[in-house]
Amino acid sequence: MAKLVRFIYRFDFSEVCSRYLNCPGTAYEILNSVEEKFWDTVSDNVQNRALSAVYKSENKVYRELNFLPFNVNGSVEFLSGGIDIDDLRKDPSFVAISKLTNDFCHKFEVHGLARAGIRLFLVESAAGDQETFLGRSKRIVRDDVIVAVNDNLGELTDIAFSLEGKGEDQIFYRVSFGPLVEEDTDKYLFPKGKPEKKDLFIESGYNFMSDMDFYEKDFSIQEFTLEKWARTKVGKASIFMTEFSKLMIS
Repeated sequence: MAKLVRFIYRFDFSEVCSRYLNCPGTAYEILNSVEEKFWDTVSDNVQNRALSAVYKSENKVYRELNFLPFNVNGSVEFLSGGIDIDDLRKDPSFVAISKLTNDFCHKFEVHGLARAGIRLFLVESAAGDQETFLGRSKRIVRDDVIVAVNDNLGELTDIAFSLEGKGEDQIFYRVSFGPLVEEDTDKYLFPKGKPEKKDLFIESGYNFMSDMDFYEKDFSIQEFTLEKWARTKVGKASIFMTEFSKLMIS
């Protein structure tokens, strides 16, 4: 099963949240309504009218949550080797951040969203090592394109693919995927946290990664929680990673 290494989400409000601007103390109380030591710091940025909470646990998890007049956003990095993608809905960090987001939207009467998005960074394994997977990835591209790249630019040592579209359910997607290399750890998987070992996924046999961005536009948040809203997107990601892994083996 694919491992979820990091996720980012953001809810852009349909209009500026004036109630938040008038009651920043209430927002501060919401951020601190979780269990003790869930955050290391809770701070404000006067210029941006933002409240930010951060937690950094060496080798375990990095998480943050930001309240602003025009959006709520947050992220989590699972530093000890990721979690199974299907287990996100019961992950303690995700559950708490979902509740805080819902509390904010309810307290400050945020009803409409101009855009809501969640971005998932995942790793998975297909049979063979990195070099084998790179060779299989090249087969997706026409041979004459590979030859033109090698002859005119130099030997191709890495490859990635990017896809964009929209489903019948009006969920937009932007998906990038390709072989997993060590440089991806700092650049994509753990840009803020510090894992004990940078090559922990490669050593465990994971050989490709995917950056999957799902989003919707112009809808009401009143009937949803973050966890409930994200459920369909996480399900799509899980199915894609499983099916793509099978395709790369065959």
